[in-house]
Amino acid sequence: DGNTLGIVLTPEHITALMSALIDVGASDWVLDPTAGTASFLISAMHRMFKDAGDDEDMKEDIRTNRLHGIELQDKLFAIGATNMILRGDGKANFRRDSIFEAPLHEMRGDKR
Repeated sequence: DGNTLGIVLTPEHITALMSALIDVGASDWVLDPTAGTASFLISAMHRMFKDAGDDEDMKEDIRTNRLHGIELQDKLFAIGATNMILRGDGKANFRRDSIFEAPLHEMRGDKR
């Protein structure tokens, strides 16, 4: 319940619907620029894991390279990072930053 933080949390069925509508797959790269509690990233991660099937190398690639979140607010960042850890991601690419200042090219692994 996000009421104590003064926010409205996106219900799980909505995040699952969005992941399905954009047809997120195991080889996609996902960025949530205002990640909040990471609910969209978690939904995308579950769908990507399902697409990866039994391929543990692909699942590790998803965890370490394919999910990226940015959140500006400290409390929401802490909740989002915790959610990612509890759901098996490890928050490898979840940043406390502003989308306007975050080095997006570094997130993709581009050399500039």
